[in-house]
Order: sequence, then C-alpha cells, then structure tokens
Amino acid sequence: MKNSNKKGFTIVELVIVVAVVAILAAVLIPTFSGLIAKANLSADQQAIRNMNTAAAIGAAESKYENPSDVLDALYANGFNLGKMQTYSNGFHYAYSLENNKFYLLDEEDNVVYPEETVSKSSLWAFYYDSVEGVLDGVNNYIAMANITNVDNFNSAFGGGSEYTIDLNGYYIALGDGNGSDKVTVKNGGYVSGAIAKDPTIKTYTKATSVESGKTYSYVVFDGVISASGVSEMSFDNCIFYDSTIRFEGNLSISNCTFVNGVSTYACVDLYANNAGEFNVSITNTVFDNVARPISISSGYASYNDTNVRHIEIVGCEFNGTTDEKYLIQIADDTADITIKDCKFNSLGSAVGVIRIHDTCFKGTTYLNAFDAAAAEAFAAKITFSGNTFGEGITEDQYIETDGITTQIATDLDATLTAKIK
Repeated sequence: MKNSNKKGFTIVELVIVVAVVAILAAVLIPTFSGLIAKANLSADQQAIRNMNTAAAIGAAESKYENPSDVLDALYANGFNLGKMQTYSNGFHYAYSLENNKFYLLDEEDNVVYPEETVSKSSLWAFYYDSVEGVLDGVNNYIAMANITNVDNFNSAFGGGSEYTIDLNGYYIALGDGNGSDKVTVKNGGYVSGAIAKDPTIKTYTKATSVESGKTYSYVVFDGVISASGVSEMSFDNCIFYDSTIRFEGNLSISNCTFVNGVSTYACVDLYANNAGEFNVSITNTVFDNVARPISISSGYASYNDTNVRHIEIVGCEFNGTTDEKYLIQIADDTADITIKDCKFNSLGSAVGVIRIHDTCFKGTTYLNAFDAAAAEAFAAKITFSGNTFGEGITEDQYIETDGITTQIATDLDATLTAKIK
C-alpha cells in the first residue's frame, strides 16, 4: 500500500494569496476606473463635435427661431433621445442659441468642452421631467418629454430663480395651482398650472362642448365630448386631456395630442347605432399612454347597415395604453379603413395593435359565414401602408381577434398580419 503525501494550502499561504489579490485590486481598480472615465469623456467630446457639425449644417438650411429647433438637425443626422444624454456620470449637454454650439458641463455644472469662454446664462440644458434638478447657473431648459410630474417639476423649479422652458412641441400639464409663477414656457402646449406664458407660445384655451361645423384650433378639451347629432366637426392642433370624442358624423382630427384619456371610452369613439355614410380623417395625431386610442364601431348595433363609412388614420403615433385592450378597434363590417404611415411605438398594457371585434361577423353579410372567404372579404376593406412598429411589439401582436370562431380568427390573423406594414 502506497502512502499519499498530498498537502493542501496552509492558512499562512492562503492569507498571503488574499493579501496579494487585495493589493492588486487596490492598484488596478482605480486605474480601470480612470480609463473608463477617460473613455466616457472622450465619447462625450466626440458627441459634442458631431452635434456642432449637425447644428451648423441645419442652421445653413434654415434659421433657428427657438433653441429646440436645433434638435431637428440632430435627428436628421442620426441622433435620438438616448444619444443626447452623456456617457459620463453627472455630466450634461447644453446648447447656446447665440453661438449655435453645444457644450459639455461636468458634475459640478462647469463648462469643460469646448474650452472657451461662454456664459452659462445663455445655455439651454435638457429637462426630462425627472427628479434631477436644475443645473447651477443655468436658467434655460429644453423639454425632452411631456412635463406632467408635479413633484419633480416643483423640486426642480420651485426656488427663487426665474426660468424659461422651451417646450419643444411637448405639453406641460401640472394641474391647477401647481408649478411656479417664475417659470416661463413657450413653443408647445400649455394645459394647466400656475406657469407664466410667453407671448410666443401657442395659446390653448379650454372648452368642453362643441358646435356643429366649427373648426377648433389651439383648444384644450377636458372630459367627454358628446357630439351626438353633430354632423360635422374639425379639430386642428388641439390637446385632449383626460378626454374623449364620441362622434357619428364627418370628423377631421389633425395635429392633435391625446393625453391620459377617459377609461370608459376610446379617445376617438366612432359610435352610432344607426350610422349613415360619412368621412373620418385622423392625421398626424399622437395618442400618449391613453386608456384606448381609437374605436371604430359605427352602426354595429343594426347589423344590416349598408352605408359605407370612409375612415383614414394617417401619420399618427401610438405610445401605449393603460387599458388591456387595443390601439385601434374595428367593429364595423361596412367601413373602408385606411391605416397609413403610423408609428405604433408601444403597446403599453394593450394586448394587440389592431383588434377585430366579433360584431363584424354578426351582420347579414357574414352571418354563419365563418370561413376564409368571409375573412378575405372583410380584410379587403382594410388598407395598410408604411406603418412601423416598436421593438417591443411582436408580429403575433399585430392583430387580435375577440370572440371570433377559431377558423375565421386564424384566417384574419394570417391575412391582416401579412399586409399590416
């Protein structure tokens, strides 16, 4: 029998190894951290150079009237919201309209790049409706999101200084009695709050009722807008805050924004028990985290309406829902519907982009015809073109059927999913 003479590490040896590792870590970690910090700073400086190149190109094409106008030049050159946030922790980008230049500010809010003299009072920093407060010595800001968080806003701008916010086309909705009378906002949508308004802002008035045949511009609507019996209505550049339109006539909605929304109805609720023939156009309109954006259910209760409704949804943006329903519901079997150049950025709580309701197949045309031919005939009435989808929306979420028999649901999914883009 052979004797084993294997030995393990002694405690002293282990202590020595641990000590060596600790010494190496103490020496190398700060070095690695320093290298990362230098790399981030270099990336921020390169971003500033790229921003300034894009800003110069954009200014040569058209004059910047508002500080936020420069962002169009950045977007055109591949920038997005993520790229306009610094790589270095605690650093910030800021823009000078006077110099048409971007600058980099460090964690102590000092201008560090480009290395030239610039007054911080002339700079416009970015505000993301976040808990992060204002920068020291910087009193001008460009909104990079809708301003709706009262606590964040009051924390940032509730001091004694006076501030100006270029809303950048976004809206500010803080609720009556909130905000600060020392803040001036311009170039966007003003919903409510104790904020001083610059003469250059698009002035929005408030209204809750409508008159037939009238066009509304720069109006804020609050609550359910019942348009029963109204034959024609137009809304251009309006804001609907916690609001919905219930309509059964010729309707035009353009360049509008829907915020929050009333959970009982869709924001645009095309509803009528005995609908006739009419035209609906919804263009360049944003639905921002509403309960339900659009419901097309005109004439569904009669099941034998032969009138054709012409409905166009063009160039709209859908940014999620708070209700587990849909972005667009179709419950009208005789309407011809065009959905074109829309951006479905997020589903939010919605289960699908387009919801086909089973009432479309309970009318005399399709009664007891739950087959591929019925699905094909119905799908032919819907035209899709140029639509895009956010990364979080999968193909099996494009079409959602509700209460429809298995075979026709399968055929509808296949037919409409193939053409929805």
